[in-house]
Amino acid sequence: MHLLNTIVVGFKEIWAHKMRSLLTMLGIILGVASLVAMAALTKGMENSMKETMIAMGGADKVLVDEADVPPEQEHLANEYLDWIARFAGGKPQNIRQVLATARQ
Repeated sequence: MHLLNTIVVGFKEIWAHKMRSLLTMLGIILGVASLVAMAALTKGMENSMKETMIAMGGADKVLVDEADVPPEQEHLANEYLDWIARFAGGKPQNIRQVLATARQ
C-alpha cells in the first residue's frame, strides 16, 4: 500500500505543477531527439564516405602521403607537442628529438 500511496502523491505533484512538468518532458524529448539525430547524421556521413571511397576504386586505392606542417599551422603542432610532453612527463625538446628520430 505504501508504493501505491507514493505513486498517487507523485501524480498529484505532477498535476499541481503542470507547466514545470511540461517543460521537463519537453527537455527530455528534445534531448533524446537531438541524440538520435546526431547518431543518424554520423552514420549517414560514414555510409556516404564509404560509398565515395568505393566509387573511387576502393579504400585500398586511396594514397595518403606524409607532408610537412604548413607554416600557418605550425603553432598548432608546437602546442600539441607541448601537450604530449606535459602528459608524458617529459620536456618538449625530448619529444621533438624522438619524433625527428622516428621520421628517419
